[in-house]
Amino acid sequence: MSKTKKNRAESGLLIALGAIGILISACGSAQVSSQAPTLTSTISPTQTAVPTATATPTPNYGIDQQKFQNFPESYEYLLGHLDEFVKAPDPLTDRAAFDKWWDEQLVPILGPVADRPLTADTYMGDASYYGYVAGHGGGNSQPLVGQPYFFYFEDAGIIYPVPCMNVTNDAFPGETRMTACAALNDFVPLSRSNTNSLELFQSPTDFSAIRIYHNLTYMTDVDWGYLTELVPLLGEYFDVDNRVVFGFGFIVFDRNY
Repeated sequence: MSKTKKNRAESGLLIALGAIGILISACGSAQVSSQAPTLTSTISPTQTAVPTATATPTPNYGIDQQKFQNFPESYEYLLGHLDEFVKAPDPLTDRAAFDKWWDEQLVPILGPVADRPLTADTYMGDASYYGYVAGHGGGNSQPLVGQPYFFYFEDAGIIYPVPCMNVTNDAFPGETRMTACAALNDFVPLSRSNTNSLELFQSPTDFSAIRIYHNLTYMTDVDWGYLTELVPLLGEYFDVDNRVVFGFGFIVFDRNY
C-alpha cells in the first residue's frame, strides 16, 4: 500500500472514532436529561383558626315551659318533688335577682296578655284598697276554664307555692286581662285554708276568688300574724304594662271557707 493511501485510511479511521465518541456523549446527556425531576414539597398555607362558640350559661332560675305548666296535686307533693316545678329567686331576700327573673323570664314566657289562655272567666278583676282581687263576686263561684301556671320560691326554709291565674272582668268576657300570682302561706285569714288550695285545683268546680295583698293597714280587725311583716317587705308588684300582679294572698274555693 502506498504511503498516501495509508494516511487516508488512518484519517478515515480517526474521523469514524470521533463520530462514535460524539454519539456516545450525546446519548449520555440524553439519559441524564430524561431522569424524573426531584419533587419539591409545597408548604400549605396556614389555616385561619375558626373561633369556638362559647355556650351561653343556663340561668339559675330559667323557666322551662313544661315545668311552668306543671301544677302540684298537693302541697305535700310539691315538697317532695321540687325539681318538677319552676323555682324563682327569693323576692324577700334577693330582690335584685327576683326583679331580673321577673323582667327577663317570667314576663317573656307569659307573652302578650291577649294571647294568654284564660284560667277563670271572672266577673270582676281590679285593684282594691288592699291590693288586687279577681272573682265572681257576691260569694258566687264557677268552674275554672283552664289550668293555672305555677312557680314557687323559698324563704327561711319555707316553700311558698305561687299559682298564677289568668283572669278577666265583665267588660272583657272570655279575654285575659290580668295574670294574678298569689304566694300562698300557712297563715290563712278569715279561716280560709291555703294548705288545701292546691288540692282543690284538681277538681275545680267552685272557684270563687283570688286575692293578693299589698297593704294590710286598712284591715286592722284581722290578725295577720307574720304576714304583717312579710307583706310590706315584699312590697307592691303590680306590673300594669305587662298585666301581671304578684303578692302574698289566697285563693278562695267554696269548700275552703
